[in-house]
Formats: sequence, structure tokens, C-alpha cells
Amino acid sequence: DISCLICGGTGCPSCKHSGWLELCPCGMIHPNVLREGGIDPDEYTGFAFGLGLTRLAMMKYGIKDIRDLNSGSLKALSQFTDDK
Repeated sequence: DISCLICGGTGCPSCKHSGWLELCPCGMIHPNVLREGGIDPDEYTGFAFGLGLTRLAMMKYGIKDIRDLNSGSLKALSQFTDDK
């Protein structure tokens, strides 16, 4: 977790008004998900994790809504450039 760079830790919709943003989400896989995948949850468990690259981009470019990055809209994405 990091302090939200969008609001400076005061709370906003991007951090769900907590002041914190999770960059590397992880957790246990729900037994129903395993069951739907044909895996017996009484015998096996699962742990999922990943690096939230979209969340890093949100912090770098000040993007307030993660859905802008996942929309597939070139117009939305073209505004985020790294001109140095």
C-alpha cells in the first residue's frame, strides 16, 4: 500500500476515501472459484497475486479513474504521454 498520490492521502474516489492505494493486490481464491474450475476446494487452496501496473500508471500520471486505462479508448489513452 502507498499513500494516495491523487488526493495526498486525504481520501478520494480513487482510494475509496481511505487515503491508501493497494499496488500489489493479492489474496486467497474463493472456494467457489476453485469449484467452478473443476478443482476440489476441500483438497486444494489457491493464492492469487499480481503487480498492479495500471495503479502505478495512475499514480505517475494522476489518473483519477482506473477504468480510463482499461477502456481501450485511444483518445483516453493518448493524453498520457511521457514527454521529457
